Amino acid sequence: MRQIYKRTYNVTYTLNLFHLIIIALFCLILLSACGYKGDPIYNDYEQNGTIKESKSFQHLQRW
Repeated sequence: MRQIYKRTYNVTYTLNLFHLIIIALFCLILLSACGYKGDPIYNDYEQNGTIKESKSFQHLQRW
């Protein structure tokens, strides 16, 4: 009887741990996807890697 209880407890613990991991990952994905999303900014770099100019998305001359 003790072995059956031990096995049942082990299976239950494993399932609870698995579901806890799934819920934690879902919450992390949800929080990272629903974060602040500002307009993209595009940087022009010089030869040495310093930023020469930053343009926001609305000020780009694309067409």
